[in-house]
Amino acid sequence: MNILITNDDGLASEGLRFLYELLYRTHNVTIIAPSREMSGCSHSITLRRRLKMKQIKDDIYSITGTPTDCVVLGINSILEERPDLIISGINTGPNLGFDITYSGTVGAALEGAIQGIPSFAISITGCRNFEDTPGVILKLISSVNKGDIDRLFLNVNVPPEPRGMKVTKLGRRSYQNVIITHRSSYEIGGTPIHALSDGETDVEAIDNGYISITPISIDLVDHGLFGELSILNEEFKNKPGIYINHG
Repeated sequence: MNILITNDDGLASEGLRFLYELLYRTHNVTIIAPSREMSGCSHSITLRRRLKMKQIKDDIYSITGTPTDCVVLGINSILEERPDLIISGINTGPNLGFDITYSGTVGAALEGAIQGIPSFAISITGCRNFEDTPGVILKLISSVNKGDIDRLFLNVNVPPEPRGMKVTKLGRRSYQNVIITHRSSYEIGGTPIHALSDGETDVEAIDNGYISITPISIDLVDHGLFGELSILNEEFKNKPGIYINHG
């Protein structure tokens, strides 16, 4: 299997190297990763600025851009064959709940899914013990190989010494002390507070010691609200000037 791996922690990341060592003996693996840490860059792409690529080895490349840039360049320029799978990670720190919208790790997997390629975002939530991750990674790769899942965009979080795996929904995390003031400068951070929900969220799975596997959709449309708002189509049709500002 041709696997493209990337991350948002940068090429020197321990998690990226661990993932490569786990897979390169049994798969055709290529690393295309940011040259520096890009945490919190979400799904951003670089426009109006040239990106530099440096080939470190035959199958390792560094890009002066975001994780999304790495995936776009990998698919459209660097790789001779289209990847069968994209894995982003292994990220040091959780990507849970709606926080995934900020994550460069998840952003790279999102780009893979948009390109029609099965994609995983993998994160560890505790100390830097990557040894807890191979079981779930290899199991998910096996599912792709067997064709068990056609459309695949998974956000995976692995706690220390996991008790098992759970397929989850996105939970909610709120934060205390979000803004830290340093005289004339500010720092965004905060302490997460995990709110209990219906027992099926990624946040609760991690709190209870389970690996969280959350299937993510790239369709951002609220289809329920779409149906409710469709009545406005008739209003616009009957009163075409309703949205024109005559002032």
